[in-house]
Amino acid sequence: MNDSSWKGLLVFSLAMVVAIIAWCVASPFTIRHARMVQRIGQALVGPLMAFAERGSPRTQYTEQEISPHFWLNGTLADSDEFNALVKGGFANYRLRVSGLVENPQEFSYAQIKAMPKHAQITEHFCIQGWSGVAKWA
Repeated sequence: MNDSSWKGLLVFSLAMVVAIIAWCVASPFTIRHARMVQRIGQALVGPLMAFAERGSPRTQYTEQEISPHFWLNGTLADSDEFNALVKGGFANYRLRVSGLVENPQEFSYAQIKAMPKHAQITEHFCIQGWSGVAKWA
């Protein structure tokens, strides 16, 4: 219906109230039961996703196919802490792996650099609408 009434705004407003209430109810549950929600989501969406991705694009590209430009998302960090890390060559940087892991650990930048790595040229599809091929390691 194409008119100048307020019916559309009313329907939209009601839909937003329902969405907000659903989010408020679901959020604490998903935080408390993250693994269960993840498994249920995989069971519900997994088969549909597998069907949709059956003709998925290739995962390996050549050096010549690397994108000449990548979009930046946001800005680089600009804090006293980050600037001190940069000035010190990240010697004091620590990466903490914790949360839902069996063996929480903390790694220095030197330890991370010393780890064996695997490099792969692949395409990244950004949720913000851009994509690009890069060498990731």
